Amino acid sequence: MAEPKIQLVWRKIDELIPYENNAKLHPQEQLDKLVGSFNEFGRIVPAGIDGQGNLIYGHGRILAARQRGDTDFPCIEIEGLSETQRRAFIHADNLLAESGTDAELLRSEMQALKAAGFDVSLTGYDPAGLQLGSEEAPIIAEEDDFEPELPEEPRTKRGQLWQLGRHRLLCGDATSAGDVQALVGGGTDRPLSYRPAL
Repeated sequence: MAEPKIQLVWRKIDELIPYENNAKLHPQEQLDKLVGSFNEFGRIVPAGIDGQGNLIYGHGRILAARQRGDTDFPCIEIEGLSETQRRAFIHADNLLAESGTDAELLRSEMQALKAAGFDVSLTGYDPAGLQLGSEEAPIIAEEDDFEPELPEEPRTKRGQLWQLGRHRLLCGDATSAGDVQALVGGGTDRPLSYRPAL
């Protein structure tokens, strides 16, 4: 396939057409973070559109820009995708960009930004979730005095097996070959307790 032609253009937000079957969710919390990002960095990541103004990617950015009161937005206009390719790429862009994060590298970077006086919440990461305490005073979980009240008679007993949708849950001993066999389906003599799928 030939590479699609692309060009950077500015378009009126009211003229852009969101894809009605875009499965990506954009909760208010995300939109607020995008607005904060626009305020700090500017609108430097364009949305993607076709020649008719149909949004291909950047639905959340357009919603956030509208929330901020912007009337136009930078867009990459893409020419050369078929209708099927355009629809497929909308979902591919949502899914292919998802990946894990190196937590240690991220923590180190966020600590350096925080030390430089930068508001790390503008990156989209929660400072509390990253435990961005200083190296001299690390954040330590403290024990409390909570003592759970145990029932006199446990509700679950060894040997009970539940079917949770397509999954099975056994109250048993992982070092017992019999219990493991029952869990993976070899022990059909044990009655199943059915529960609705979670």
